Amino acid sequence: MLRKTPLTAVSDERRRQEHSGKYADRAPPDWKGQPPSLAQEAEWLFETAKQVLSTDGYHSLMVFLRLPGGGRKLLQLTPADRAEKFLHWDEVATEVEKTGADSLIVISESWFAPFDAEHPDRPAAESPERKEVLAVDAESADGETFSLMVEFCRQAGEIKFKEAAPVKYAQGGYLEPIRRAWKTRPQSKK
Repeated sequence: MLRKTPLTAVSDERRRQEHSGKYADRAPPDWKGQPPSLAQEAEWLFETAKQVLSTDGYHSLMVFLRLPGGGRKLLQLTPADRAEKFLHWDEVATEVEKTGADSLIVISESWFAPFDAEHPDRPAAESPERKEVLAVDAESADGETFSLMVEFCRQAGEIKFKEAAPVKYAQGGYLEPIRRAWKTRPQSKK
């Protein structure tokens, strides 16, 4: 039986209280009075996520919805398994529809592996060549994309990062429910 873990919206005030003093101050850079581009915000959140991973030893699957007017809605996904992870993206698409979000940024700790032609359907987590990575994928309703990934390893209780690199791969199929939501919304909300 498939169990569905609730998707959690995290309030800014709760987040501030929980993290007060735990992490070094990661105030956003000076965007010079302009809202940050999708790539700028994704890079800043990626650097913050590296700090969280180093401090806590893990990073939750987080989705930042970028709302019209400059607001943000933060969602934390806590799927129990791989199948449930895909169900959560339908819920994220519903949130995109409800909020009118025109872009999103996804940050996750995950497995990454090269494509294996002999086992094309094997998930990265089951590959003998898998590597742990922290990744950010950002996408907008108008098709703008940005991805960044850094490999890391765990040594003596510490996280050791390799050099981060832009990723040149097809944006995750997991975002397809969100893309459908954007395609079906009235043009005035895009």
